[in-house]
Amino acid sequence: MRLVDDLLDVSRITSGKVALRRAQVDLAAVVEAAVETSRPLIEACGHALTVALPPEPVYVDGDAVRLAQVVSNLLNNAAKYTPAGGHVRAAAGREGGDAVVRVADTGVGIPGEMLGKVFDLFTQVERSLDRSQGGLGVGLTLVKRLVEMHGGSVEAYSAGAGHGAAVAGAAAEFRPGVVLLDIGLPGVDGYEVARRLRAEPAGGEMLLVAMTGYGQEGDRRRSLEAGFDAHLVKPVDLNELQAVMADFPRP
Repeated sequence: MRLVDDLLDVSRITSGKVALRRAQVDLAAVVEAAVETSRPLIEACGHALTVALPPEPVYVDGDAVRLAQVVSNLLNNAAKYTPAGGHVRAAAGREGGDAVVRVADTGVGIPGEMLGKVFDLFTQVERSLDRSQGGLGVGLTLVKRLVEMHGGSVEAYSAGAGHGAAVAGAAAEFRPGVVLLDIGLPGVDGYEVARRLRAEPAGGEMLLVAMTGYGQEGDRRRSLEAGFDAHLVKPVDLNELQAVMADFPRP
C-alpha cells in the first residue's frame, strides 16, 4: 500500500496536482513525527536509532505533513538497506541560512556511480541482503520532488559499497546541540550509543537526554555513568524537557 501511495504521489506531483499546505513549521516537530512513523520498521530490523535535534526551534515555511513524509521515507530507506543490528541516525538543525535534515546509516552503502541516480524513479542500489523490503525505488524520487517543491535540494553521500550512506540538504557536517536518545534499543542499547557519542570529537559539547520507559534509580545511575546529562521517563513532559534544555550551558 505504501508503494502504491508513493507512486500516486509522484504522479500527482509530476502533473502539478499536489498543492502544499504551507505554514510556519518547527523542523524538530517534523523529524519527531517522521520518527514515530518509521520507528516500527526500524525496530523490526533490529537497528539502533539516534535522533539529534537543535537546542532552539528552527522554523521553515512548509507543509508539515509532506516534510514529515520526506524524512520518514529517508528513514525507511535507511532501515531497509542496513543489515540487522545496524544504526540509523536522524538530525536536524540550521547551517548558515539553511534548515538541514540529515539521515545516515551503517548500511550497504552506495557505489560512486550510483550517487547521482538514487533519486531517479525505479532506481535501486543492488543489495546482497534479503531483497524482500527493497521496493521499486520510488521513495527517494518522492523525497526529491517534495523537497524541490519546498524550494530545497537533497543529496546523497557514501564512501562506497559497504560504507553506509547519508542523505542531507547541505554539505557541511552537522554537529547536534541536543540528542534525544531511547535506551531500550535492539542490538546496541542506548547506554552504548551514548558512550560512543561522547567519544566523538564534539561529543562533550552536546546535551544528551535519555528518553525511556525505564525510571528506576539504577536506570538513572546507569544513564549518568554512560554520559547522559538528563534522564526523562516516557511519556515525556514537554515542559520538563524544555527546562532541561534551558538549564544546559551553551558552549
